[in-house]
Amino acid sequence: MISLEDRTPSPESDGLNELVRRLEQMPSPFSLSLDSMALYSPSGAILAFNDAARAMAGEELCGANFLRDVEPLELGLVRSRFAAALGGEQNEFETTFSPPLRPSLRLAVRLSPALFEDRIVGVFGFARDITALRESETIRARIQQQFETLFQQHPQPISMIDAEGRYVRINPAAETLLGYTNAEAAGKAVGRVGMGLTAERLESLDDFVAGALRSGLPDRFEFETFAGDGTRLVREGIVVPILDAERTAGLFVFSAPAAERKVEEEAAATLNPRGRDINHLLSEIESDPNLEASRLLALALREFGYESAAVVVDGDSLNVERSHGVPLSVTVADPVFEELCRRTIAAADMLEVHDAELEQRFPRAGTSKGFCRTFLGIRLDTGGGRSSALVFTTTLATLPLDVFDRETLRDVAELVGRSIRAAVESKRLRGPENFDALTGLANRSFLSERFQLAIASAERGGEQIAVYFIDVDKFKLINATYGHGSGNVVLRTIATRLKAACRSGDTIARVGGDQFVVLRTGPATGSVEAVAERVRAALDGPCEIDGLAVPFTVGIGISVFPEDGATERSLIERADGALGAAKASGDASIHRADSRSTPRRPARP
Repeated sequence: MISLEDRTPSPESDGLNELVRRLEQMPSPFSLSLDSMALYSPSGAILAFNDAARAMAGEELCGANFLRDVEPLELGLVRSRFAAALGGEQNEFETTFSPPLRPSLRLAVRLSPALFEDRIVGVFGFARDITALRESETIRARIQQQFETLFQQHPQPISMIDAEGRYVRINPAAETLLGYTNAEAAGKAVGRVGMGLTAERLESLDDFVAGALRSGLPDRFEFETFAGDGTRLVREGIVVPILDAERTAGLFVFSAPAAERKVEEEAAATLNPRGRDINHLLSEIESDPNLEASRLLALALREFGYESAAVVVDGDSLNVERSHGVPLSVTVADPVFEELCRRTIAAADMLEVHDAELEQRFPRAGTSKGFCRTFLGIRLDTGGGRSSALVFTTTLATLPLDVFDRETLRDVAELVGRSIRAAVESKRLRGPENFDALTGLANRSFLSERFQLAIASAERGGEQIAVYFIDVDKFKLINATYGHGSGNVVLRTIATRLKAACRSGDTIARVGGDQFVVLRTGPATGSVEAVAERVRAALDGPCEIDGLAVPFTVGIGISVFPEDGATERSLIERADGALGAAKASGDASIHRADSRSTPRRPARP
């Protein structure tokens, strides 16, 4: 049904008025369309609209200007398209419709000249709600980005195989294993590149792949191959079907070295079955540090037969910070218990005391027997400069621990201490003073703190620290072209992509307007340039803002501890100098610091 309201005398031509009357008087595609339709005067006023348009807007539209509910950033676009339609050009575009009392919608719009007796008298507008479509596309793009991050950065080889048993893609770890690049492997049959298989083994591999494709079910495998130098390798893994409309379109292949792991597991099972069992259980522990500490204590009690476990902290006085199992039947004020705890904290190794020793060592033996017959104490590092101990007690007689049991309990104590430190750190880190308000990343102050910890750890353990200094190419131009609001969206998008591209242990900080730093620690393996390439690839791709694709690239400068510096300042300066060299090379460039040269530009504040 046409809605028409002549609230003011129409200044439009007689032809436009006649067109409006005809639309009102008889059913037409205009009134019956499920798409929103409206007729506009040359000045942009809405003269007629159909029921679908009324439902979309939720209010009367007659007399309203076509720009009333357009987002400010899109006013120029809509004006130009309307002018083109008045000039006789039909055009299509997308825009955001923001009625005052309704949620914003993403619309696909078509504007056409409104003709009467071969004269253009106005503009017809057609609109379709594509909000759900665009949201689903955004979700798909996010999922695709997450998949790409997982595929490219996974430390174990991953291959994609098509329905004919040919490589489609391999990740960098698979390139290293096979000795072929992704481009060289693509299109070749599985096993024909870099695996050194005999004809018999190739036939067996072909049969396995064909069977996995037919079944459409996940399956495990183990096979023997040979490296280029003739070294025998045993790989194991799993194949997972790639389904397309319930049809098996290919396979994912995940593999890992098998021989070394099996030898280690068999040795552990033979020499230390209890340690094997507890390590298996530890693999299931959840990431919450408080829960992790509690489950560790419960596991130790169950595996070693103690009745009580407690973390004792020595400050002005002894204090039990957490406990598990049967409640201690003694207070920290008991002189024997206090003496045992203090000796544990002062000892270089764990303190194991049985009932006979208790009688010999302590004059209050009767008091000791009242709360335990076996006491085990292990000095604990709970952080914060505190003196702590993990103690186990039982009223039952126990046999002395063997060397493997003692090693396993040391590991348990280390993990309990780590969990407590993580819980304390997690509580502290939740403070807003450590984070950038716009992106949610760490700020410069918190980055400096993590630098000190990383350097201290690297000096003790000989680990590598890599610093990646990142900023956006031509960011001022983005702000000037699309507005500062859009620039902020770009920065938040970079933050989100960096979190997806980096490891959970990496520190990611925003240190300036469009400047980011990634602090990455670990063993000195792999190429820091390869990591930078993966980070740049994760950041690549335009950012969609109100339907507009805003393109951007980043430059990355790299420095490494200890080659390029031994302090936070020197590492930041080297990385920033390398970034300057990357910028000089052009957009989307990466440069590694030259430790023999001075920085190319001063570090940014």
